[in-house]
Parts: sequence; structure tokens; C-alpha cells
Amino acid sequence: MAVLKQLTAGEESNPGSQSPSSITPQPRPSKINRRNEHGETIV
Repeated sequence: MAVLKQLTAGEESNPGSQSPSSITPQPRPSKINRRNEHGETIV
């Protein structure tokens, strides 16, 4: 859970990014970033 806390702390500055960050899985950040760029949501 340390990784999640670190990511959340960095995203705390961006309230908009904080919400999707917790919903999106941490194991594959590259895929999530790609989807976010397109505006699509990964399940």
C-alpha cells in the first residue's frame, strides 16, 4: 500500500487526477496512462 500512498500524495495536487488514480489499478500504469490520454476508462 506504500506505492498507492506515494502516488496519491503526488496526485493530491491534482484533485481531478486523484479520483481516477484510486479507481485505476496500479500494476499497469502505462496502459492506464494511454487510456487516460484518449479519455477512455480501463476496467
